[in-house]
Amino acid sequence: MVTTEADNRERRSTTLAEIRRLEALSARAWPTEKEFYDGVWACRSTENIPSARINSVTPLDPDDNKNLEKRVKHLCFDNGVYKRPLRLTPLAPLELFDELKQNGWANFKDVAVMVLEPIPHISGSDVKLKDINIEDYSKLTVSNHTHENRYAEIFLKLLKRIKGKPTFYQLERDNQVIGNIITVNDFGQVGLIDFAIVPNLRGRGLGGLALQSLISTIRRKTADVPIERLWLQVETLNSAAWRLYTGAGFKTIYHYQYWRPGV
Repeated sequence: MVTTEADNRERRSTTLAEIRRLEALSARAWPTEKEFYDGVWACRSTENIPSARINSVTPLDPDDNKNLEKRVKHLCFDNGVYKRPLRLTPLAPLELFDELKQNGWANFKDVAVMVLEPIPHISGSDVKLKDINIEDYSKLTVSNHTHENRYAEIFLKLLKRIKGKPTFYQLERDNQVIGNIITVNDFGQVGLIDFAIVPNLRGRGLGGLALQSLISTIRRKTADVPIERLWLQVETLNSAAWRLYTGAGFKTIYHYQYWRPGV
């Protein structure tokens, strides 16, 4: 079969539409404190939380490619001082990549956005998922990510901003807390957010057991609440997490990179 230019445009349009959908889900599942737009470039900032997803600038349309240098300086710098990275998905203008390279910018982190569809029928494991309140979850995640205790109140504010329907899980095995994760059901699209295993229990296969129980639990819920698919984000340099998710059947839809000057 001969592939026409019209076929290519349709395929590209479908791909970009899918990316826009996942970008919107991500913004709702891990929401920023402040956000404003320059054209269709989203500038997101959240004080006191070390998360690049909510402290970055994300162009959201390949055709919004005017005044690139001026906009980068305006959005990524405050009074001439670098403040936040660019987060470049396939929705970014191609011209922006050349502009950044010419000005000494480089990417410093690559993230894959992955989906699992359809949700497979699998058996659970001996890891239990305990639904806990948002206040207890904020303390648990701060501990498992080895942040200082003062971050618990800050993360609590972030968690309260989540759109969709979040469920905050404490992961347990043999009556011992082993980790935490949030699921966010947004009209049948379920995001897996903030997955962490207790630091001194990592490297023992508990992440795989927890994911197995989680997928099994979500699959059972589809009988009552239609769930189309699962989605998540993972840094590509996190080889253990990468193996975990690909082994569970997650497929990569797209990558994005964080860029900053002087890397």
